[in-house]
Amino acid sequence: SWSPDSQHLLIVNYQMHNPSLLSYDTLSDNIKTLMPGWSLDCDPVWAKDNFIYLASSRSGAPHIYRYELNKKLLERITFQGDGNLSPSISKDRLTMAYIQRVKDEYRLMIHFFRNPSKPQNVLSGLYLQDPKISDDGSWVLLTEKQGRRNVIGLIDTHGQTHIRLIAVEG
Repeated sequence: SWSPDSQHLLIVNYQMHNPSLLSYDTLSDNIKTLMPGWSLDCDPVWAKDNFIYLASSRSGAPHIYRYELNKKLLERITFQGDGNLSPSISKDRLTMAYIQRVKDEYRLMIHFFRNPSKPQNVLSGLYLQDPKISDDGSWVLLTEKQGRRNVIGLIDTHGQTHIRLIAVEG
């Protein structure tokens, strides 16, 4: 994930026993450790204002955490489900989309930071992956299954409009 100023690239270093979050400065060619790792730290997203969102197994199962770089403060965001992965944050940092696993089902969850008490399940399926939230926080693009093939789905953050973008071939 790129930093908001597009100067730093966020990297997870899996060569160590516990992966660490690193920042690669593209101008100076320097690498700096931002956060020491845990047994599973993945899917980092660099939001503006020095916040990083990531999935981590620090609680035993993967959940979404927010790390504030300036204060070196790690805060758990999600608490429900067997695992939560792939956070995606709107540019205004008011909305987060992520995939939640509950038994054999995957759910596209929307977390509105102004009302964090109850994330909304807007889509469920046997295969949902890689949500990307729009800059304005109103739409989510994701990979889903339709029949035997993977397709790109588009759904609004309230779950009212769901479109599958299907190619004629491929």
